[in-house]
Amino acid sequence: MHCLQKWLALIMGAIFFLGGCSLPSPSAAIRPPEVAGQVDEMAKAVQELLAPGQTVAEARPLQSPDGEAEGHKAIAAEDLDGDGERELVVGYRGPEQGSGVFIAHRTPQGWQKVWHKENTGLPELDVLGVEDLTGDGRPEIIIGWIIGASAGNQLEVLTYTKPEKDGDPSYAALWQTGYHRLEVGDFDGDNRREIALWAKDTGPAMAVEVYRWAPALDFPAGFYEAEDVYPTYFPRVIEYYQKHLQDMPDAAVLWYYLASAQVKAGRPEEALASIEKGTGLKGEYPGTDQWDLVKGQAFLALGRYEEALATFARITARDDSQGPASVPPEVPEKLFGPPYSVSPFLLAQAYYSSGLAWEGLQQYDRAREAYARAVELRSDWILPARALQRLKARPDVDKVTVLKPKEREGASRG
Repeated sequence: MHCLQKWLALIMGAIFFLGGCSLPSPSAAIRPPEVAGQVDEMAKAVQELLAPGQTVAEARPLQSPDGEAEGHKAIAAEDLDGDGERELVVGYRGPEQGSGVFIAHRTPQGWQKVWHKENTGLPELDVLGVEDLTGDGRPEIIIGWIIGASAGNQLEVLTYTKPEKDGDPSYAALWQTGYHRLEVGDFDGDNRREIALWAKDTGPAMAVEVYRWAPALDFPAGFYEAEDVYPTYFPRVIEYYQKHLQDMPDAAVLWYYLASAQVKAGRPEEALASIEKGTGLKGEYPGTDQWDLVKGQAFLALGRYEEALATFARITARDDSQGPASVPPEVPEKLFGPPYSVSPFLLAQAYYSSGLAWEGLQQYDRAREAYARAVELRSDWILPARALQRLKARPDVDKVTVLKPKEREGASRG
């Protein structure tokens, strides 16, 4: 990214110079001729590729989830297709309402746009950047379109796709989803990039999830929850809620999300204290099911499996075989409750967490049943599906673990 920032600074300086906005700085004047020539060529290409009335947009850095960081010029110059040549990604604003992004490749005929998208009704970009999210050595393009304060933003992740013989290069969408805040980075130091998405709930309350790309193995390739990153990412979520609770100490929903973040950060004792505080406040939301879920997860993290199961059972006892069809469509999901069904996702979480508790008690048949029900409720949720695979492999694992030390040593040499 440091290299990218240098290139952006050089390109933008050249654009201003070509546009007559400023004189080149002394440092620009002593750039090596080869680098200077490349930068000037790209700056000139950006100017030529912009249509009349269009200007380079500004976007927020990918590493700033709070939206308070200063924006930067929405230009990236990176090798997107692995051919050793840099391509251009440019975000722009139109002469009226509207914004857009294009990707340009250098061809024998000059710079050509190979991908272009314009949103006439969306005047601003939230983020624009490039990061290698899939680990294949080629960066993906990350675009965040601003929709509105309440509706949030639309995330679009693009990747280069090899053209057919003699075909033009192209880019395909890897992922599209909504968010209110976004952060991209290597949050746990394993040299893989994750995406943290913050989704607005009520007031300053936001639900947070961390995703990482997973290649196609037993499941389709895609972005899935990265639970192993929770302990290193969620401390910053805790800080967020502690800050807002200073101004809104009686907001039960903030205590709820704080408790959830504390569980994910590996602080279940603190979570139980937050739950006690939050449930002592008046309010219909969060409901009893939400509090039971996070409380059971805190017990689970503490190894108090029987207490966790008893807590989750209060949710799963209301499992309606009719499923979500019994809920009128005009009822918001967060308000599901008597006389309506439990939210299918909340119910799936209760079953998945119950499965983890049953595993902790080494009752694997009960765990398998809980995971299977979670998959029935949310077929697109990978965590219970992975848990089922883990249980499927357990008989072979148990055969290995019951070997005596000398037997294991011999098996390892074999």
